[in-house]
Amino acid sequence: MSRNRRNKRSSKINISEEKISTKSFFIMVIVFIIVIIFCALVIGIRNYNDKQEFARQKEILDMQIKAIFEDKKEKQKDKQDNKQDKENEVIKKDTLINIAVAGDILCNDAMVDDAKNGDTYNFSHMFENVKGLIKNSDLAIGTMETNFLDNTKFSDYIELNSPKEFAKDVKDSGISLVSMAHNHAIDYGYEGLVQTKSYLESLGYTTVGVTTKEDKNRFIIKQIKGIKIAFLSYTYGVNRQSLKTKEELQYVNLFDKDKTLIDIKEAKEKADYIFVIMHWGDVNNTNISKNQEQIGSFLLENGVDTIIGSHPAVVEPMEVITDEKGTNKFIAYSVGNYCSDLGYEYSPLELILNIQIRKDGKTGKVSLDKVTYTPIYMLDNGKNKDNRFTLVDIKDVAKSYAYENKDIITKKQYNILIKGLEKLESIIRSRSKN
Repeated sequence: MSRNRRNKRSSKINISEEKISTKSFFIMVIVFIIVIIFCALVIGIRNYNDKQEFARQKEILDMQIKAIFEDKKEKQKDKQDNKQDKENEVIKKDTLINIAVAGDILCNDAMVDDAKNGDTYNFSHMFENVKGLIKNSDLAIGTMETNFLDNTKFSDYIELNSPKEFAKDVKDSGISLVSMAHNHAIDYGYEGLVQTKSYLESLGYTTVGVTTKEDKNRFIIKQIKGIKIAFLSYTYGVNRQSLKTKEELQYVNLFDKDKTLIDIKEAKEKADYIFVIMHWGDVNNTNISKNQEQIGSFLLENGVDTIIGSHPAVVEPMEVITDEKGTNKFIAYSVGNYCSDLGYEYSPLELILNIQIRKDGKTGKVSLDKVTYTPIYMLDNGKNKDNRFTLVDIKDVAKSYAYENKDIITKKQYNILIKGLEKLESIIRSRSKN
């Protein structure tokens, strides 16, 4: 009797367990279905957001980069003058010249390692993609922020010294006029300055911003298509300045209001247009310092037409200021670097400015006509890659990736370029009134 009771009890337990098991199974199925639906929704939303973001990015790429400045009043005047000239059968064409502007030219240790080829160095791949942006100009300028000394170890910290092949490949990229007025100008004393200046000039560079016992010219004048342009260059100071001798310091154009005024006065007597290249500002800061504003105002008020700043290693705002005579003057507080591997978030984010200057065919007046820029980026393809570093035209490469060639860069690099494009535009336009 007791055995039958146990059997009945066991049977009830088995039936209960089966019910629980079946219930658990259905719960698991339902949960599984919910998880699948949830995952599908998440993937769907993500894909939708990705498509929306990609469409937004394409819109950014398709937008034409607006000129930082364009003299529209002068162009309207041209139309009226041309109409009058045709009626009088007299046509005097204006002269236009284009000056490409790059930033600080640096050669970091990782770049040296990338360029090493046996016992020599080849940096040409770093500039291959941007040559066309420079070589179509009438003149291309930058700041050569390194030294080129024999029998001295290469260094990118404290005392800068780079392989001589670097200077050759920068020259081949199109840069032909370089400022030597920077904080590393006399890292190796007067003799280092002389060796570097002599070597650069042997390659065909025009140098400005330093003097020697034999060359006492504090500025230079270039004549392009009949237009005389003066280039002056100054630095806020040099590294370890307190340890340098008075004699060493006299060969670097350290910014000094009195000396600068003398230079500007002389330049105005000899040239039609005045450029000043300023090494100033705070490193890794996209904001303008009070010191930059004060010096910038001083220079513009005393006859300078265009100021090109560098040293912060990042791009800073730019603006056009119209003086009391109605003359438009341009100041780029920092054009960032031309090439480097400094490691700051925005130091690889660079640009090449194109400054167009016009000489009126009738009056002979020389003035700022237009300022545009091309955004570029120093891509790091990874330590183990051949041709690790390469400068690219951001819009050109990003468009290629977005529309046709997914092998040209990685998706991560693409997103970096798009982010950089937006950041660059926001920096540049923050003070622009155009």
